[in-house]
Amino acid sequence: MMTRLMLFLITIGLALKAQSQNPVITHYLYENPGFTSNHVVTWVNNATLRKEPSKSSAAITTLPIGTVCNLIEQGKDTVEIAGIQSPWYFLEANGYTGWIWGGLMTKFCVGSNVDPEVKFLLGYQLYDDIKDDSVFLTFVQIRVVKNQQELANISFPLLEPMYEYQNVGSKGLEGVHDIISLYQTGESCGHFSGSSLVIWDGKKLLEPLVIGGVPDGDYGVWDSPIFPSDIEGQQGYLILDSEDYIDYSSLEDEQLGNVMERISKQTFLKWENGTWQEDKSRFKSKILYYTMNGSVGNEYYSEDYTMKPAELTPDLLDWINSHKKNPK
Repeated sequence: MMTRLMLFLITIGLALKAQSQNPVITHYLYENPGFTSNHVVTWVNNATLRKEPSKSSAAITTLPIGTVCNLIEQGKDTVEIAGIQSPWYFLEANGYTGWIWGGLMTKFCVGSNVDPEVKFLLGYQLYDDIKDDSVFLTFVQIRVVKNQQELANISFPLLEPMYEYQNVGSKGLEGVHDIISLYQTGESCGHFSGSSLVIWDGKKLLEPLVIGGVPDGDYGVWDSPIFPSDIEGQQGYLILDSEDYIDYSSLEDEQLGNVMERISKQTFLKWENGTWQEDKSRFKSKILYYTMNGSVGNEYYSEDYTMKPAELTPDLLDWINSHKKNPK
């Protein structure tokens, strides 16, 4: 099954360094702002507004989650908390002025399509290593807020930098209020590109369903979602239209060159009782082969570098199967 249920930001207003370095959160300040240009929102409960840009400075007040703040000035010093770095910001909120650490505020805010008073706030939570693998990941958290009260939250690490945060609606799934989509991409071969989808059913947030792929020169996997509301959608199902491929190398004295095996799949996921269940009776699979740099003829890899489906003669099929033991 091609789903990847993974626990999983860069977008307007924030900048994130490479995954191997501590993330740095900065909020851009416009010199000549409009009415909302320099607005950010507190995404944590009781964010402390201080007299000076220091954790030891006296508190002026605390701001509830979902408080709209107007940024005035960025401080010079950067503070690291839980592995995340951010400068201090001088701002105005609720009639007060003071300093707040930038990691307590976000511009990642989308509203619910069902209840306009419900908002989904996303912020950075932790930069930490994963046990055994010593891989450092940046954890984020989505918090559901209504009238400055937190209703639910969910935390998960990022896979790649994120470029889009939006509410795509229910997509025709019954019992679903909103689907929060985090599109992310590594922008190079061997890196994930796709979306992490977090479902809100009106009461709780569900673990992200990660849909996308990892392209590379010698292999690749890719999942494209088809929701019930899409033109090819089916009621009650999320269909994953998938393609996998891998290259197999030939020996130098062999004529066929390399063979790419491409596998097309369709996986049907049924939304039942707040979970995804695969309907294995509907699963489809189709295998195609192509040769690369071959000299067999135009039915394989033509001189103008266009790929054409290979005719699977018994000899060619035997050759392909014999080389699956040694993929590139």
